Amino acid sequence: MNKKKVLITNHKDEECGVYQYGKRFASVLIDSVSSDYEYFYLEVSNKNEFIEKINKILPDIVIHNYLDITMPWYDSECFHLLKNRNVSQGLIVHNIGYANVFDFFLHQHPFYPENGINYPIPRPLFKYKSSEREARNIPKINTFGFAFSFKKYESIVELINASFEEAEINMHLTISKFFPNYEELEKIKNDCYSKITKSGIKLNISSDFKSNNEILDFLNDADLNIFLYQNYNNYNGISSVIDYALSVKRPIAICKSNMFAHLHHVNPSICIENSSLKEIIKNGTQPIEHLYLSWGHEKFTESIEKIINIYA
Repeated sequence: MNKKKVLITNHKDEECGVYQYGKRFASVLIDSVSSDYEYFYLEVSNKNEFIEKINKILPDIVIHNYLDITMPWYDSECFHLLKNRNVSQGLIVHNIGYANVFDFFLHQHPFYPENGINYPIPRPLFKYKSSEREARNIPKINTFGFAFSFKKYESIVELINASFEEAEINMHLTISKFFPNYEELEKIKNDCYSKITKSGIKLNISSDFKSNNEILDFLNDADLNIFLYQNYNNYNGISSVIDYALSVKRPIAICKSNMFAHLHHVNPSICIENSSLKEIIKNGTQPIEHLYLSWGHEKFTESIEKIINIYA
């Protein structure tokens, strides 16, 4: 029996969280062993390239990692090229304002309510072998992400400064491809350093591009990884930084931003509104260990194929 072809589309700009999620989404499926499906991954930057590849692959079902800002060339002609061939098309949803013309929608919040053509999916974690070591006397606390003010990096420094007499803070803050933020990066750096009032608090900020493996190594070297985003009532996205932090199996601290809504339930709490940083470090990975299995590669593939079975 011939396997059905499942194609995942993405754009080509690596310095983008949407791109990185789509690539990780596809890599988990491509690495899986499926008796029913053959997976293809396509990075494209224009309509002609898309049409050429579609005509060559001839997919049975397509999952688009689409946003209008990252794939502006994807238009009704592209959509109807597949629709006229009775190829079902799904959309990976990145925010509330998504196009509603697709056949089904994959929501990144793993606890999103399933209804009709809307499906929650597990988080696609990395396969990473974390190293064994004891916590340091002087804690190393890391964070990373694009340098945007809504990620409240200065609040991280302020909290660590208030919580410890000595600590090493490492931030990897980068430039966004689609929302240039050079000036914002410089302001964030200044704001972060201004929050240090103790001689024992050391802050290091880097901004060079790092591969996924380098980011994972960076997070693995921490005693705690911390993320304190602003809350967005009109946004249903989930931040991908947690996928990286979970994959290295180190303690994680978050706030009650809806960007981390998929972790608000863990017990003991890893939210700074409920637990101190010292308590979160002391509790270790016990609050989040169950998520490693729930969102592992096998569970992810199983969930996606259950949905695909309905439409393929």
